[in-house]
Amino acid sequence: MKRIISIFLVGIMCFSFFAVDASAYEANENVPVVADIGSAEKTSALTISSSKAICKSSYYCNSETAKTIKAVQTLEKKSVFGNFTSVSGASWTKTVTTQNLSMNNTKSNLSSGTYRLKTVFTVTLSNGTSETVTVYSAEKKV
Repeated sequence: MKRIISIFLVGIMCFSFFAVDASAYEANENVPVVADIGSAEKTSALTISSSKAICKSSYYCNSETAKTIKAVQTLEKKSVFGNFTSVSGASWTKTVTTQNLSMNNTKSNLSSGTYRLKTVFTVTLSNGTSETVTVYSAEKKV
């Protein structure tokens, strides 16, 4: 009898573990969302042609009170351990005092591997409020 109760309790515990795990994915309305002050659209796109990376990033601001928009692009390569590291000589910064930022950069002579573009946007409004958001491109292979 004790054995049957033990098996029953283990079964309930396993079921409740999976039920809680699944509910976390269903409750999208409870996921914290970044405020995105003034942002209408932000992109980080990577195209690779032969051994050349074409890096494009943009941030379009809805708010007319943006004081500055800063973007830092960094081309990253996946290591054998699965983490991404910065590619030497492939980091660029641009700051504008307008409502839109667009930047394009290239890096040639890439070695074989998997790459992505990381863009860190920082927008500051005239009232001093600021926010930093990181956007990654899709991974591309050489």
